[in-house]
Amino acid sequence: MDIPLNMNKFLELAYLLKDDIIEILKTSKPDWVFYDYGTVWLAPIAKSLNIASVHYSITPACNICIQNYSIIWRR
Repeated sequence: MDIPLNMNKFLELAYLLKDDIIEILKTSKPDWVFYDYGTVWLAPIAKSLNIASVHYSITPACNICIQNYSIIWRR
């Protein structure tokens, strides 16, 4: 996804908040967390803290299956 130059400040802010989010997860110890395409870095962090994670996607499941199928068979 392309981000316009005038919006880069928000992307930089999101990455600066990553350490704060890790600290919040450590202290609050949630049972699970939701993440979307913009925060894919959250899943490995949650896993390292033994927190279940759920990927929320508005893309229909059939599209994801077709995409993953084509990726697997390209190998």
